[in-house]
Amino acid sequence: MSDASGCRHVLIDGRQVNIREMTVAQVRQLMDTITADVIGDSLLGGALRLHDLAVMSSLTAQQIDDMTPSQLEDLALACREVNRHFFGMLERLEKALVKP
Repeated sequence: MSDASGCRHVLIDGRQVNIREMTVAQVRQLMDTITADVIGDSLLGGALRLHDLAVMSSLTAQQIDDMTPSQLEDLALACREVNRHFFGMLERLEKALVKP
């Protein structure tokens, strides 16, 4: 379910989680941290990190740490769907930076 505020409510393992569409300021802040990534925070693959899930959702870092891989996958999918413009921008940026 989505509402006009850019928020989507999903049910993950019986828990209601609010997924937020990021603001421009939040996108800029995440972009500033992308190069400071650590291996343990990159378990989801691609541009989405565990840290980002806390920014995009109502979950705390501890709640995310307690999730199973299948729960993380559901959460990551919802975050990517709600923030599709951000992830599209990252894909375009990667293509522009990677020279054949």
